[in-house]
Amino acid sequence: MYAWPLTPVGITHPYTQVPKEHAINLVSNPHLSIKKLWEYLKSYCYLPRLYDENVLIDTIADGVVRWDAPFGYATMVDAQGNHKGLAFDNPARVYFDDRSVIVRPDAARDQLEREANERAPEPTERPTPLFGGGETPAALVETEAQLTTRYHGTVTLDPRRGNKDMATIVDEVIQRLISLTGTNVRITVEISADRPTGLDDGTIRTVSENSRTLKFKHYGFED
Repeated sequence: MYAWPLTPVGITHPYTQVPKEHAINLVSNPHLSIKKLWEYLKSYCYLPRLYDENVLIDTIADGVVRWDAPFGYATMVDAQGNHKGLAFDNPARVYFDDRSVIVRPDAARDQLEREANERAPEPTERPTPLFGGGETPAALVETEAQLTTRYHGTVTLDPRRGNKDMATIVDEVIQRLISLTGTNVRITVEISADRPTGLDDGTIRTVSENSRTLKFKHYGFED
């Protein structure tokens, strides 16, 4: 249904529909800012018209999950040009912000293949038996490569954008871990708040009741 950069497949070279200076940017770069794409869609009447940003977000989310995904999605691009939170042929939570980009399919494949090769363990060689055959003495057998079996992480969230940040953590970290068969994931939320001028009785009652309803294991107020 869609091809890079998010226009009908029937258009062989969608870049030619954009002014020359922008078309060069689209062809040469491995990614395109979602906000920049939205500007193109709003500015040029011969490009597809979308009702609002939510339609664009849904379109991108539908595209990256396909087995023949025509583009990838990344939450940001780091200083080295790597696409962080890259989703290609996988579901993703799409954000309409200054950092999010759609990624050319060839660039997405190249990065995923490179990352897979980097994760592949180096082959280990066993020493040749010293005593004319038979098994190598246990003390001389090279230790097998150790498996990485545990992850832990701690992060501080901005309480003013806790919903968005927590959703990102769920999608980019927790969801990736629980999708692995046999993985046990434990999540603990710790909240600490202080107010030099004191907390009023209404807030104390409401927060305490909500904490009890939400089955907090430990909670309380102190002077």
